[in-house]
Amino acid sequence: MKSSKARVQLMKAEMGKIREDRRCIREDQKDIEEKFGDFKRQCDQLRDNTQLIMQQSASNRIRLILMLNICIYSLP
Repeated sequence: MKSSKARVQLMKAEMGKIREDRRCIREDQKDIEEKFGDFKRQCDQLRDNTQLIMQQSASNRIRLILMLNICIYSLP
């Protein structure tokens, strides 16, 4: 049978390992949060760029319609 000291030492070693595992988990969670933040910022930027392209496209359509109307009505 193991002595009390041996069991205490074993428990301390296990607790140390658990502490280290928890530290690693916290670091991994922090990394994931940072990556998620980067991903969210990229999504926001993509959404903004898409909105800008849609606005530019609408403006271009209006210009084309106006130019076509000018061409049609200026024909002799």
